Amino acid sequence: MWKYKYSWLKKCEIGKQKNKMENLIQQIQVLMREVFENKHLIITKETSAKDIAEWNSLNHVLLITAIEKKFNVSFSLDEMISFTNVGDIVTCLKTKI
Repeated sequence: MWKYKYSWLKKCEIGKQKNKMENLIQQIQVLMREVFENKHLIITKETSAKDIAEWNSLNHVLLITAIEKKFNVSFSLDEMISFTNVGDIVTCLKTKI
């Protein structure tokens, strides 16, 4: 019986984490649309600079700055350099908010 309750609670926690990630991706998508000047841009956690022509080094810095301002966080230089896709950004962001 306890195992069942624990299993249910674990599923709820996983669901909350998934919803939080999806919510952050949606918020980042809004920022990316502004930075990249593409109102039709759709992203996933796998989206990377290879997928978006406008995602160059300057726009990467502008995007990170926009994320830092929106969520009132700071990324280290090492963190910024390590981001290879949206999922990396979200995973790091989740540790700061």
